[in-house]
Amino acid sequence: MPRKSPCLVLLLLVYRVSFGRKVGISSSRRKALSHWCVFHRRYCQQVVKTWDCEFRTAPCERRISLLYLANDIMQNTRKETNGGYITEFMRVIPDALNEVFNNGDGPGRVAVKRLIRLLSVYWNGVPA
Repeated sequence: MPRKSPCLVLLLLVYRVSFGRKVGISSSRRKALSHWCVFHRRYCQQVVKTWDCEFRTAPCERRISLLYLANDIMQNTRKETNGGYITEFMRVIPDALNEVFNNGDGPGRVAVKRLIRLLSVYWNGVPA
């Protein structure tokens, strides 16, 4: 198993401290975590893998916050020429949205519909 980078370990720590026992994270913490990820864009593959693992083990309520975090990261990197985060997230986001929509409650479905509208610009031209 490859060794995790120090930045990735820090990401996990910040993520877990941000959530604590709470269901979601505040928008200011989400934005700070998003900007941190954008700054460390060279680790985008590891960050998205970590995001996916955290998403798969998170309760449904936290999954919505994680989806908003992914959206924020993609919005902040959309002008990049290499599209690292967008390409990586587009490999896992469709399944994540489907999971929340099919197994979530009313607010979860509303959030998924909103995110699909926001993310639809990325589904054209980005390889899955």
